[in-house]
Amino acid sequence: MKRLLVRIVLGCLLLLALVSCGAILLTQRDLHNLPPPKIVLGDCPDHLPSVSVTTPIPAAMAHTIYASSSGNLYALNARTGALRWCRQVTIVGDFPCPGSCPPPPFIILGQPTVSDGVVYICASGYGDGQTYAFRASDGALLWQAVSDCEVGSMPISDAAIPLVDHGIVYSGAAALQAHDGRIIWATHVGGSYFAPQALADGVLYGNDADSILALDADNGGVRWKYAPPGSIPGDRLTVSSGRVYVGMLEPGNELHVLDAANGALLWTSAMAAESNPTVANGMVYIGSSNNTLYALQATDGAIRWRYTAPSSVYIATTIVDGVAYAILDGPYAFDAATGGVLWHQSFGASQNVSITPLAVAGDVVYLGRTDGEGHGTIYALNAATGAVYWQISGIQPNVPQVVE
Repeated sequence: MKRLLVRIVLGCLLLLALVSCGAILLTQRDLHNLPPPKIVLGDCPDHLPSVSVTTPIPAAMAHTIYASSSGNLYALNARTGALRWCRQVTIVGDFPCPGSCPPPPFIILGQPTVSDGVVYICASGYGDGQTYAFRASDGALLWQAVSDCEVGSMPISDAAIPLVDHGIVYSGAAALQAHDGRIIWATHVGGSYFAPQALADGVLYGNDADSILALDADNGGVRWKYAPPGSIPGDRLTVSSGRVYVGMLEPGNELHVLDAANGALLWTSAMAAESNPTVANGMVYIGSSNNTLYALQATDGAIRWRYTAPSSVYIATTIVDGVAYAILDGPYAFDAATGGVLWHQSFGASQNVSITPLAVAGDVVYLGRTDGEGHGTIYALNAATGAVYWQISGIQPNVPQVVE
């Protein structure tokens, strides 16, 4: 419910801004008839993020973190936190808003996906969302293509994560050639957007504003659609063992489990589902608005264990090597089978502090934190103890970090 209220408030603020500046409210068809905006790609501003190292990470750790912050895409040395490269995407040109209409349009970058030496990322904020492909080694732009992808306004609600499989990039409402961005097919089955979220056995699963959809990955044709009356699906779904697991914000904040072949409802769990479900080792891990992290039996929803938190649990859990890493009042590590707490870091958790979903690589946990004044920090933690390896100040991460 918290995410739903935030979406409503943000929508009202956007509408108020448009009306107050005399803007013309544009339909999707109008947007397609507008000339494309001019996108400018450049290096990020000269001020570099500040790195503070507490304990050096072992030298064998040679990964790179790719993280976005507003219109900036950063590549960071995962071992030291040092900046490798940064690219800034901005928008310039004339816009259909009579008179003076501050603030100017801006670009928001989503969560990146890294595959075969290329970083794929959605950029939205004005007109049609576009997918960008950057060379992972140096940030050089390889191509960009209109795909109608849409970045969420909050890191926990970003569903614009490109999927890459067998040389095809699925991003927004389009399937693109990975090597040059050429559109293979585009679909208009969704409402204002379509967000692909999982690919299994030639079927693309995703959601629009009020339904879950399964599309043929070869041509975008609809296999099935699940849309209970009054439904508002969560931002991410999971496909595992022939089942689709999705938290429905409305009605009732329930976990719905569907047959992946035909979309038939198999069972529900009325546990005030708030976070996106994670499925591993025969269990479903999901947070709730009743301040509880649940581990459920994946076959029937029976509760295996639960942990009570100080507030709503709205960020998905990450499972690695029998450990469940979750964000409650700061990051936690649980025994995934029993729910026993292995470690916890608070990082000054409060209602004014937001923490991104985390990424785990090797023996290191990476996450981002933003305080109530907009000051951002990225942390690298020891996965076994939670101790801080290093932290970077000056980057306000708006999506989870991807480590390759």
